[in-house]
Amino acid sequence: INQNTTSVKPELHRHYITTAPTAATANSKLSSKVELTDIEFMLHNETVTGASLVRRTTQTGKVGRKQGAHHNCFGSSVTRRNITMATIITTLLMRQGGPFSSTSAVLALSTTTTTTTTMNGSPTRMAKRKSSSLIVGNEEIQSVMAPMVAQSDAPFRFLGRNHGCDLCFTQMLHARKVVSSSAFRKAHLDVFPKDTTLQWEDLSLSQQNCLQGLTYTPTPWPSQGPLVAQLAGHDPSLMVQAAHTVLEHSQGTVHGIDVNLGCPQGIARKGRYGAFLMEEDTTLVCTILKNLRQSLPEDVAVSAKIRIPLDHNLVEQRVLQLIDTGINFLTVHGRTLKENKTLVGPCHTNLIQKAVQVAHTHTPNFPVIANGGVESFADVARIQEETGASAIMSSESLLETPTLFEERSANIIGPPQQQGSDITTVVAQQLLEHQLSIAREYLDWCVKYPPTPGSLGHMGGSFNVIRTHLFKMLHRYLKGEHSFRNRLADGTQMTSIVQAYQFLKDLEDHYQQNKELLQSVSDVDSSWYRRHWGTTKSTVSSLSSSLLLSENERSIHRRGDDYIQEQQQNQASLSLEERKKQARERIAKLRANKANRAAKSIMNPKEIAA
Repeated sequence: INQNTTSVKPELHRHYITTAPTAATANSKLSSKVELTDIEFMLHNETVTGASLVRRTTQTGKVGRKQGAHHNCFGSSVTRRNITMATIITTLLMRQGGPFSSTSAVLALSTTTTTTTTMNGSPTRMAKRKSSSLIVGNEEIQSVMAPMVAQSDAPFRFLGRNHGCDLCFTQMLHARKVVSSSAFRKAHLDVFPKDTTLQWEDLSLSQQNCLQGLTYTPTPWPSQGPLVAQLAGHDPSLMVQAAHTVLEHSQGTVHGIDVNLGCPQGIARKGRYGAFLMEEDTTLVCTILKNLRQSLPEDVAVSAKIRIPLDHNLVEQRVLQLIDTGINFLTVHGRTLKENKTLVGPCHTNLIQKAVQVAHTHTPNFPVIANGGVESFADVARIQEETGASAIMSSESLLETPTLFEERSANIIGPPQQQGSDITTVVAQQLLEHQLSIAREYLDWCVKYPPTPGSLGHMGGSFNVIRTHLFKMLHRYLKGEHSFRNRLADGTQMTSIVQAYQFLKDLEDHYQQNKELLQSVSDVDSSWYRRHWGTTKSTVSSLSSSLLLSENERSIHRRGDDYIQEQQQNQASLSLEERKKQARERIAKLRANKANRAAKSIMNPKEIAA
């Protein structure tokens, strides 16, 4: 083995590397990549684990700015996941000086595979290094959780990270408010460094309220892994100030700043950001990105998230303009500004592919993330193959199935030898158990790290974040069960995590006692992702094959056309006075609910803690 070696033949039972008068020994069946924490070094008869090597070297050698960046005994930054065995061996043997300049060293490397690992160390899926690899926070990125307003809370990011998400985004942050309002920062910026411990008095009233009935135990924050904060705005100076404010607040937890150039909502038009700003003033967008790249440290990535231009012919021009600003990577959502809500159609993977090709022609191996059209685990590989993207981003599918990036999410089916109703029964039961399990796991994270309220209310906002997640995870089980749906939606009765746990138990009992009902909601088209599709319902036994269909083979994804037409017809049949009466009744009900929530939320924090 020498400096050019990239692997060791797996059939070798034991391989000795000799440099007089010392030797290093490698264990059997070694892969070309190993986990740093799986390595044990024996120096002067002292066994040292890879983890302690990281700690020692951080203390004695080069220290990186980013939290989560691992610096090894070779004086360079490496990841916990991917480090070539030959580099470890040869560098240890050849390195002179430094904290590990031992004259004898023995390496014992445990057998590993090149799998992506989660926060708890469980394997998720095979990691295939691409020539256009995206590296954020010193980790190779292939699966990405999208930025989602009031849904990219820290507990949900922890959940996703634990189930295969390599990179997470914060929710969108308004640059002006980040700079000007400390209250906004407290309500939105949940980007604390590893080992931060929040005491009860550090929590907002909203966070305290959602914990009523529980004993809060301050728990050190885990590493958040690669994390990007997304900003929205149109003032170049404010965008730079906001970026520095976020980085200062996060103390190294945030590894990148993304600019929102893809939001298609009406509020983005009013605020001059998102996809509207991209369509309106590309020159201003490029100025913002250039200023960010020039102002921020080199080890902080700068990126942009865009949609396909309304004029598809502008894909090439737009991609080139953005890359020339100096950004580190680009995310492309394969739909246009107008393909939103009720008019969402199939994802234009061909145009994402064009964007990737343009990027690679201009800047070889430039990383592009593909976003859109990801419904299942099978779609992840298909879209990556079709587009050539470095990574895949998901939003809506992840909200219902946070295990989307794990292969097991595609295998919630019965044994292949079972047929007909037997498969239906098994699938329905497994799917129910899976969704309830993931919902409980999310609540477990919320108990330790209650979500910040964001824009959902300073009294009940934290539980509103939880409530919204539960609605999506349990969509298929709630849409036809009005009593359960109304119970979860009631902001006066359902206000705490304790009540949410009981809600899950009651929902499970309900469906266990109604097996036929359970089967009826376990088909593919009952999912949150397909809630407005115009497809014909598939049977449960066709679950796997349906998920494997390409986007072009699926029915047009027009959301809610029938429902909207029905509502329009109903409204048209009413007189003007009747419509006014309905509006007054809705307003009165909203005001009453708001008053009830306010009255219920006024309580003693000490009583909540008890």
